[in-house]
Amino acid sequence: MFARLLTTAAVLFVTPTISFADDLYGATSGWSGAVDGSLAISERTDTDGSHSLEGSPFFGFSVGGYVTTQIPSGHTLTFDGRFTEYGFGSYDYLIPKGSGALGVHLGTHVMRDTFVGGFAAVGVFDGHDHDYMPGYIVGVEGTAPIGTATGFGQLGYGHLIGEPGGNEFKGPIGRIGAGFDLSNSMSLVVDAEGGYSFDCFVDCGNEPGYYGSIGADLERQFADGFAAFVGVEFLAIHDEDDHDTGTEINAHIGISKSFGGARGQNLLATPMGAFKAAGWMHPLD
Repeated sequence: MFARLLTTAAVLFVTPTISFADDLYGATSGWSGAVDGSLAISERTDTDGSHSLEGSPFFGFSVGGYVTTQIPSGHTLTFDGRFTEYGFGSYDYLIPKGSGALGVHLGTHVMRDTFVGGFAAVGVFDGHDHDYMPGYIVGVEGTAPIGTATGFGQLGYGHLIGEPGGNEFKGPIGRIGAGFDLSNSMSLVVDAEGGYSFDCFVDCGNEPGYYGSIGADLERQFADGFAAFVGVEFLAIHDEDDHDTGTEINAHIGISKSFGGARGQNLLATPMGAFKAAGWMHPLD
C-alpha cells in the first residue's frame, strides 16, 4: 500500500496539467519547480554465484520533480519526489526492481550565495522476498559557490529495514557534487554518494555493508520551460562479510517541464543511494 501511494504521488508530478500548475503556482503563489519523466536502462552484475542475472540489462522508467517556495519566515521550503522501477521484458526477481522517496527540505541563506538547511524523506526499496518496504533518511545539506560552479553537500542517516534481524541498512550516508551552467540553456550536475551500514546488512553479527556511486546529468533547454536531459550513474554495493558485490550501470533520457521561473537542475534533491543499496541486501545475502 505504501509503495502504491508513493507511486501515485510521483506520477502526479507528471500529469498533463503542467500548464495549469505553471499558471497557478508560478503566477499566484510564489511556487516554482519542475517535473520530469524518463526512460531508463540498467546493466547489473552480482558476484554472488548463487543468483542469476539473466535478462540484464533491464528496462524501466523514472518520474519525479520538485516544488519550492519562500515561506514568511524567510526560509526556503522544498518538496521533492522520485520513483524508478525496472521490469520491462525479461526480469530476474532476485535483482532490485526499484525505489522511490518523497522528501521535504527546509533551509536559509546564511550569506548571499551560501545555503544551509536540513532534509527528511520517507521512501520504499525492494526488500526481502521482492516486496517494497518502507524506510527513511534524515540529514543536513547546503550549497556554496566554488569558482564558476555551485558546490553542494548532504550528510545524513539512513534507516531501511528489509527483514528485521537480517537485512537492515542503518548508518551514515553522504552526497557531494557540483553544478555547472555551461551556457544560458545547458547545465551539468556531477555527484558522488556513499553510505555505510554498521551491522545486519545481510545478517546480524558484525556483518556490515556499504555503497558508493558516481553520476552525471546533462540538461539542455530547447523551448520555453521545456528541457531534455540525459544521465548516467555507476553504483556499487558491497557485503563485507561474504565479500560479494552488486553493481549497476544506470542510464536515462527524458524530458522536464519547469514552472514559476525555475531554471536548471535541483542540486539538493533527496539522496536516493541508500534506497537503491538497501534493495541489494537480500540478493547479496
